Amino acid sequence: MKKNSVIKIGLIMLTILRGTPVTAQTTVQVVTKTHEKSIAYSTGFLISIDAEKAEITIKTDASLKEVKIKMDLIAKHPQIETAKKDLENLKYVMETLGKTIYLRNYVAINKGSEKPLSDLRARYTILLPPNAPVSIKNNFGKLNITDLKSKLSIVSEFCKTQLDNVAGEIAINAKYGEILGNNINARIAIVSVRTDINLAVQKGVCDIKAQYGKIRVDADRTLTMLKIEAEKADVKVTPPEGNVAYNLDAEYGKVMTPKGSNLKYSEKNKARERINWTPQNAQSTINVTTSFGTIEIEN
Repeated sequence: MKKNSVIKIGLIMLTILRGTPVTAQTTVQVVTKTHEKSIAYSTGFLISIDAEKAEITIKTDASLKEVKIKMDLIAKHPQIETAKKDLENLKYVMETLGKTIYLRNYVAINKGSEKPLSDLRARYTILLPPNAPVSIKNNFGKLNITDLKSKLSIVSEFCKTQLDNVAGEIAINAKYGEILGNNINARIAIVSVRTDINLAVQKGVCDIKAQYGKIRVDADRTLTMLKIEAEKADVKVTPPEGNVAYNLDAEYGKVMTPKGSNLKYSEKNKARERINWTPQNAQSTINVTTSFGTIEIEN
C-alpha cells in the first residue's frame, strides 16, 4: 500500500466579453493537491465513492489485484493566497472499511471560520479489476466509466455520465443531467428527472422511468426487453433485428413508425395513439408509454 501527495499551482486565463468592442480578462489561479494510493482488493469488495463537484474516471485492468487511486483536490480563485487557504478546507478519505473501499471528498470548515471563496472541486482517476462492484454518489460533476463488468450503482444530480463497454447490472438514479452509453451489455435500470438519455444497448434488459428530457435507445443484437415509462419526454428507439413485439402508448402525444412498416394503430385520436403488435416467434419486446410526448420507432 502506498500513499503520497503533491501540490501543484497553475493559472487559467478566462476571457470575459463585456459588450463590444471592450474586452476584459480575469486570471484564475488554480492550486492542486494530488493524493495517490493503492489498496489491496479481494473478490466481493465494494468500491464506494461519495463525491461532490467531482470528475470521476474509472478504468479496469483484469490483471490487477488492487485498486489504484489518484485524487486531485483543486481550488480556483483569482487570488492565489485565497486558493491556497481554501484548499485546506477540501478533505478526502481513502480507506478500507470491512469489505468496502471507501473514497470521499468533502469540505470541512472549522467552527467560526469563514466559508471558502474558491471553487473547490475534485478529480478521481481510478484503476480497478473489471469485476469489482462500484457505487457512486456525485453532484455537479462528471462520470466516465469504461470496461466495467460488474454491479454499478449511480446516484447523481447535475452530472454527465458516460458509460463505454459496460456489462453486468447497472442502476442509475439521475436528476438534471445527461447519460450516454455505448456498447452496453447489461441489465440496466434508470430513474431520471430532467435528464437526457442516449444509449446504444447490444443485449440484456433496459428499464427506464423518466420525467422530462429526451430519450434515445439504439438496440442491437440480442436485446431481450426494452421498457420505457416517460412523462413529458420524447422517446426514439431503433429496434433490434428480428421479430419484435411492440406495445406503444402515447397519451396526448404521437406514435410514429417508419414508412412501409406493418405496425398498425389499435387506437388513434386526440387523447391517445396506441400500437400493439406481437408477431410469431417474437425475440424481443419493446414497451414504451409516454404522456405529452412523442414515441418514434426508427429504421
